[in-house]
Amino acid sequence: MNLTSEYTQMPENLSDTGKLAYKTVMKTMKNAGFGFDTGGCVTFYSPIQWRATNSEYGLNSELIIVYDGGIVGEFFEDGAFAGLMIDALNEVGLYSEPCTCWYSAVYRKD
Repeated sequence: MNLTSEYTQMPENLSDTGKLAYKTVMKTMKNAGFGFDTGGCVTFYSPIQWRATNSEYGLNSELIIVYDGGIVGEFFEDGAFAGLMIDALNEVGLYSEPCTCWYSAVYRKD
């Protein structure tokens, strides 16, 4: 998937911190030289959109990242490139937390 994919667009209704999280994730993956294979699912959700899915976790986050089967998952949890994402998010005062085996949430450090 490329940067203009319908699966990787910035969701509506993000806070300024959510927008920063989105831009940081996209930049980190791009700088690592990876495409945006999402496994055929929408990758980014705002907390408002996520609440509408009746999911249990990540409801108070800044951004939800779904990676059911694509390369995106390698940048979260225990993926091969998770360290890159941890460092990038940390630099802007954010962190990610796994919610299930197929999505994570990004939060602001307090």
